[in-house]
Amino acid sequence: MIIKTNIKIYLFFLFTLFPIWIFKSDLSSNEIIISILLFYIFPFILILLLFINSKNKYLKNLILILVLFFSIDSNFKLWELISFSYFEGITKYYSAIAFSTFTCTILFYLYLKLNFKFLIIAISFLISGFVMNIFTQDSNIKNIREDENNSSSKIYAETLVIIILDELNSFKHIPINSKEGKLAINQIKKFSKRYKFKILENTYSIYNSTDASVASLLNFEIINDSNIEQYISFHKEHQFYKKLKKNKLFDLNKFNSISVYQNNAIDFCAHKKVKNCQTFNHFSKKNIYLEGFRNNYFSVIISKYNYHNSIFARFLSRFLSEFKLIHLHNLPRSNKAAFENTLNSFQKEINLKNHDLYFAHFIVPHKPYAYDKNCNYDPIRITNQTIEKKLKTHYIEIYCVFYFLDNFIKNLRKDIPILILSDHGSRIENTDISKYSTFFAVRNENKINFINKSNGDKISTQMIFNKIFNINNISDFYENMVFDYKTKQFREISY
Repeated sequence: MIIKTNIKIYLFFLFTLFPIWIFKSDLSSNEIIISILLFYIFPFILILLLFINSKNKYLKNLILILVLFFSIDSNFKLWELISFSYFEGITKYYSAIAFSTFTCTILFYLYLKLNFKFLIIAISFLISGFVMNIFTQDSNIKNIREDENNSSSKIYAETLVIIILDELNSFKHIPINSKEGKLAINQIKKFSKRYKFKILENTYSIYNSTDASVASLLNFEIINDSNIEQYISFHKEHQFYKKLKKNKLFDLNKFNSISVYQNNAIDFCAHKKVKNCQTFNHFSKKNIYLEGFRNNYFSVIISKYNYHNSIFARFLSRFLSEFKLIHLHNLPRSNKAAFENTLNSFQKEINLKNHDLYFAHFIVPHKPYAYDKNCNYDPIRITNQTIEKKLKTHYIEIYCVFYFLDNFIKNLRKDIPILILSDHGSRIENTDISKYSTFFAVRNENKINFINKSNGDKISTQMIFNKIFNINNISDFYENMVFDYKTKQFREISY
């Protein structure tokens, strides 16, 4: 009886520990071997030895339950449940710990009540998840969208370039009382003077979240919690976070062919006028990274494990990344490491003149910060950072972003009108300036219907877009107003 029971336990461990994600991760032969050793053979041996050598019945039961939860987590991507929670940032990990503890407690209670009958039920449940993982390809890395090009050979004489950056305050609100802030300001000044950009120094966004800010901006509409789903919603594809459902900017008759450079945060490419869509693929072997970025076996394997959205994978990758044992190839880390090369690609695409609108969303200088003073890749730890440290690192990040943009702009035609703006502020501090203050710059403003306002006046990027494209959907009532995410109401901005 003991032998039969042990065989059942061995089979239970063999099945529950099996890493199905390995075969959906587009790994090389060497990476598959390393992954099987790290995530299957070694854990199986260690857990089996611990189980066999344990004399404590409750410890054995706990091992069974933890392995069972691990398998449920791996097969059903439990991190995705946490992703839909209210919590953000590090608090999301705390909520994952609470959720995991609660679930394991329930599983432990059921096992004590039903014993092996419960394991049989659980295995039946896991088999369904296992089969689903085999036949569903939503998280298969081979299916990641990357290059979608239906461009024609038509040449457009008039073009517009729009670049949306992420988490960048207005020029006026980057302080010069630190050497890092002064470095960022001087780089922006040099950039604007060299390429004749006009900077609006006191711009802001009505919203401090990317989805609402961008959806409002591109639809020339005021958005709130009651109507946001009409414009932007969660994406059905595993690769993306959100999908822009309406895009009235792209609808405009003045645009006939659009080229988009995007990341996995928001998918802009569903629009019928988008003829070229370049989505950054974190795992593409074609990516060219900055000096300092680790593209070794271990970093690639852990990053691909992270992509499959189990709670354990998220904690493991976060731990290894925090201690700089790996460099994650996930949003926005590898985007930053490849930012310079992505700009080079975007610049070549613009110079072909095959489209009349070139639109890009780059997730820089968004947290977590990753550039050193030489603009090489050297990510800082996310946890246990003071606000002062975050601000200084953020200013270095801004300096590097405009250093890369400098090299990008110098290779473009001088007559192209260009808009460079951010979606919202840095959000480092809990102030309106930090959350809503937003960067905006324009080149060749005479070629577009650019507003004529002094730099001292506050104006929202949403209002600027309404004026530029002659839409006028946003009432003057919303000037100096922001959407407060706590009260779910619009209020006057506090600075």
